[in-house]
Amino acid sequence: MKKVIIACFLAILMLMVPVTSVSQTVNTSNITKPSDFDNEIPQIFITDADLKEINDFIETFGGDDKVEAYGIRDDIIGDDLKVDIVNLAVDFLEYNFQPINDTDLDDIIELAIYNTSGASNELKKLLEENWNIVNGEFIENLFGKLIDKIIETIKDRLGWCYKFFSDSVNLFINGTELVIGYIQPAVVVISVSVVKVINDIISAPRDFADALKELFRDGDGTVFVGTIISVIDEFNEDFIDLIESIKKFIKNQNLIDYLNEVQAFAIWLQGDPWKDPVKVTGFVKIVSLTPIEEVTITCRGQSITAKNNEWFSFYVNPSDTSADSFPANKWYGMHNCNITVSKDDKVLKQTPDILSYAFSGGKIEWPPFVIVKSRVKYTSFRELMLERFSNILSIIQALFPNLFRNMNRLNMF
Repeated sequence: MKKVIIACFLAILMLMVPVTSVSQTVNTSNITKPSDFDNEIPQIFITDADLKEINDFIETFGGDDKVEAYGIRDDIIGDDLKVDIVNLAVDFLEYNFQPINDTDLDDIIELAIYNTSGASNELKKLLEENWNIVNGEFIENLFGKLIDKIIETIKDRLGWCYKFFSDSVNLFINGTELVIGYIQPAVVVISVSVVKVINDIISAPRDFADALKELFRDGDGTVFVGTIISVIDEFNEDFIDLIESIKKFIKNQNLIDYLNEVQAFAIWLQGDPWKDPVKVTGFVKIVSLTPIEEVTITCRGQSITAKNNEWFSFYVNPSDTSADSFPANKWYGMHNCNITVSKDDKVLKQTPDILSYAFSGGKIEWPPFVIVKSRVKYTSFRELMLERFSNILSIIQALFPNLFRNMNRLNMF
């Protein structure tokens, strides 16, 4: 694929020169397999506010589209506000744009040799059928936009993978706009070359979604890790340098801007974003007859002091050899960022492991930690009752992660 992209970008330099053919070379990448692991599959929830925003967006749909949109929502988001990552990936693959068949594009190149006008018309038909480019305008699929909005609500947990997804989609959209401006009989082969580039770009988030589906369905990280490694290999430093050299010979500002976007994406990938720190943030609410001014917050071996009734925030670095990553011992996956609240070396609260995962560059937020403490000299029965009440609150908080968020807004604790 790399050579295809390079060849296409070199072809772009000839926009003002008659072109008769384009060659294609397929690149194969060596894919390593992750080690076996048996840790639990992480769970991700959205908030009531997120659900309201999604519902408000669906209400802008009309008729049968609204019914289908609510069906998509119910397929992805459960009554407990849990996001089904597998169904999210499946629906993304179904409702978002797909690459155009390479064989159809090659047929247009052959047709252009003796009928450039006919080739131009055939390309426009392909773009209309596959990418909803009608009369020179890009029309985004409503259901695809709904999927994108749902993905937006969990971007904190997705971290660097969300940026990978969003940047790829943006490059696709910008690339289609570039194609629209160059679909002319005289440069139809160049237009096809750009479409081939966009094909590879749109394949990136689709391949990622398919790999993510496999990862969250049964915990098999082979496809997921292999996909990420393959994409990294395609956008390597040689590719970045090539784009920089090409820009020196281009006068068309639209092409330069697009190349800058692709280059920035490649540079970001080469910067190992899967090693970025994870932001840990939350709120501590202590209900105690004995005043407790501050507690210790610990995550992945790093600790800070947090005051009662105040937000805390700090960053932790995931480990590339940690067995509690998902997949295990892989930078590319999610990392367990279990948050522990303690006082005088005694653990008061901690987040459930299964709800404490995030990709590098992401964020774990847990408001609030509701802690109920009694006086030290109270009777054992009363201490026991308060401790049991605190444990019940912890269980409820684990099962219904949005409940305490709403109670906190209403000052119920």
